[in-house]
Amino acid sequence: MKRVLSLIVLCLMLAGCGNKAADELTSYKEAVINEDASALISLVEMEDADLTEDEAEAYFKLINEMYSKEEFTELVDKEIERIEANAKSGEIKPESDLDFEFLRIENDDEVELEIPRYNIGLDLPASTYKITVGVNDITVENPHGNNYQEIGVYAPGIYEINGTATKDTVEGDYNIKIDFTQPQNDRASIDGNVYSFRIDKGYTNTTIKKVFVNGEEVSINENDMYTVKLDNNTPTIKALVDYQGNEVESEEVKQELQYIGVNGVPLELDESKVKNSEEDNLARKQIDNTLNNLFDGTATGLALTEADAAIKKSLIKNQFDNNDVQAEYEGLVDKYSEKGAKFEFSVPTSKKLNEDKNDFTYEVSTELSKDGKKLDTLNFEMEFVKKNDKMLIKSVKETK
Repeated sequence: MKRVLSLIVLCLMLAGCGNKAADELTSYKEAVINEDASALISLVEMEDADLTEDEAEAYFKLINEMYSKEEFTELVDKEIERIEANAKSGEIKPESDLDFEFLRIENDDEVELEIPRYNIGLDLPASTYKITVGVNDITVENPHGNNYQEIGVYAPGIYEINGTATKDTVEGDYNIKIDFTQPQNDRASIDGNVYSFRIDKGYTNTTIKKVFVNGEEVSINENDMYTVKLDNNTPTIKALVDYQGNEVESEEVKQELQYIGVNGVPLELDESKVKNSEEDNLARKQIDNTLNNLFDGTATGLALTEADAAIKKSLIKNQFDNNDVQAEYEGLVDKYSEKGAKFEFSVPTSKKLNEDKNDFTYEVSTELSKDGKKLDTLNFEMEFVKKNDKMLIKSVKETK
């Protein structure tokens, strides 16, 4: 008789334990369906700190995203049936393979319901992020950028974290989303309104002088990147470049920029401008040759005798576009040769006076010396004309 009574008491104890767990799960189900954060917080045991209201709200949002009330009720009721059949532990988790559990159940000497927390990380751009949500109150330093960083532990849920961060001295906003409906590797993402990019030159002998985003000039950093805060991530970008010694403005490029990573913006130069620049360079070289021939012949170290003057005139006779200008210059040579002294000109410098590519008017300067002593600085306004792939002197006007 005592044996029978003991068995009855044991069964009642087991049933009572099972019923207690079932009661706890029923309370859990009601707290979730009613989105009662206080009730949920009081029901669950957490490994470290108590469940927070942030986590509870994110938790409800996740379950509402994944299930209707009827579907969630069915999910919990299946676990209640297992517990009533004296299961010592259990879990409630999504049927899909999302690598997390909504709830862990211990039904041994005591009944415990636990919501597990999971480490979350993602690739972050270079910046400092202050993250305060749930049980997390952390500062994530990421000076190099675009590498994986953990950003705390989170109960299953759907979170949105907003804050400010500074990239390359430019402060902007960021938004981190954590969504447990996504696979583990895609669970967290970040977006923001500060973007970094490089100019992909693609041209040799090209130096970037200025870069403009939506018409505003932006500065380059030590890593040859540009950082800018934008309301729209598809700005128009253009550059002013030094192409083979000439300033050339690039085409305006409409470019979509990503918050994470280094964006490459192609440098697109108008081919007609490139051709004009190359033609200008060639013309400039030809003009320099003409000027050097014109002045350098008097720096031979010899006095300008009449014989020297004849040689000089023969050397430069093909540098003029018309006979009148040539005659004026030959008269100048004769003038100095009559002095019988050694006259020298320094290597001439020149500066184009007109931006018109077809106007080859230059300001020319050279120093005149006599017997090694500087006499004067001569300044000319000289007009050149292109003939037979040569730049000939069309006119010369001495200026002060």
